[in-house]
Amino acid sequence: GSLHILHSPALPAPLAFSSCWWTENLALTGLPLQPVIRQGHLALAGRMAKEKPAILEGVLTVQRGELSGRPMSGLRGRFTSDAEALSLTLDEAQYAGGTLTGRMTREIGSSRNLASLDLSNARVEQMKEGTLLADQAIHGAMSAHVDLAWTGSDPASLTGKGKADLQDGYLFSLPPLSRLLQLIALNGGQRDPVLRSGRMVFRRGGEALRL
Repeated sequence: GSLHILHSPALPAPLAFSSCWWTENLALTGLPLQPVIRQGHLALAGRMAKEKPAILEGVLTVQRGELSGRPMSGLRGRFTSDAEALSLTLDEAQYAGGTLTGRMTREIGSSRNLASLDLSNARVEQMKEGTLLADQAIHGAMSAHVDLAWTGSDPASLTGKGKADLQDGYLFSLPPLSRLLQLIALNGGQRDPVLRSGRMVFRRGGEALRL
């Protein structure tokens, strides 16, 4: 990376600086969702004055990366920091075939972290990889919203809630219902009824995950 510093005692904020950083294969395993940056770039600028906190603004781009072990690309974000919080706004990222947006904030005084993320039109075929559903023949388009909070870099402090919706998909068929419909002549094509849409609501707190 590079760092440029300009000092002028005549200015209200006499110390100004700008910096650009490039990184490859950076694993942030202490954070929830365990992001990995395969190719990334961060550019930021700020000013400092005596007895006042630095004010920072910047831009983050990640050409390739991972989130929860799944590929992520095309991330564009804005970075700000002041006396109260350090925040990252995700304008867009391609994740599991869908689009990920949201905001992550770290409160300076309490080291408390907050994240609010939205995922739209992701492919269930990619989301199920690495889970108990990996071997199931399910597919569809999934959209989700999640709110998370944790302290410092302690994964055990993670709490949160959210929901996920599946549309135009295939969850599973109901063979017993299929046989019943055949008996009353309502399923002449002998096709299994299939659940094609659904919603999951979840909450994480303490040592429990409730679905």
